[in-house]
Amino acid sequence: MNLECNAFSSKAFTFSLFHETQNFLQLVIDINFSALHTHFMSFCNLHLQNGLGQYSISPQLYIYIVYIYIIYIHCIHTLHIHIYTHIHYIYIHIQLSV
Repeated sequence: MNLECNAFSSKAFTFSLFHETQNFLQLVIDINFSALHTHFMSFCNLHLQNGLGQYSISPQLYIYIVYIYIIYIHCIHTLHIHIYTHIHYIYIHIQLSV
């Protein structure tokens, strides 16, 4: 009886830890994305437009900045999927071993 109770509490703890880790990763990604977006928009407002509302730098540089922005978002998303997959495998392994 005690062994079954320990196995149940271990599974419950693992399940809780798995979801807390997932929530933490999502929070980190949201903060990074929000900070990057704010920084990018500030950069656009300060450096890309002059007083007449025209671009003060070349369109090629603007496209390059947007490209870097998209790559960053892709990398963060890929990292999240990679970490989430590893945590999920660990969770399944612990479930099977308990």
